[in-house]
Amino acid sequence: MLMEGFQLMVMGMVVVFIFLSMLVVTIELSHHFFDRFANYFPEAPPPGTISKKTSGENELQEVAVMLAAIKARLQ
Repeated sequence: MLMEGFQLMVMGMVVVFIFLSMLVVTIELSHHFFDRFANYFPEAPPPGTISKKTSGENELQEVAVMLAAIKARLQ
């Protein structure tokens, strides 16, 4: 009876070890796949985020609007 329990424990540990090894191999393969083909899977910006301005003039206008709003609020 004790030997059967020991065999069952060892078999369970072997099955878990094989499953986890397969999981690690699968994750590594998907890592290499997405590294190789990353240009085909562009990341979209999260919804609701403000896109970064490319010209300095737009940034200066934004700062001017904020300063005007603060000045109007303080008066």
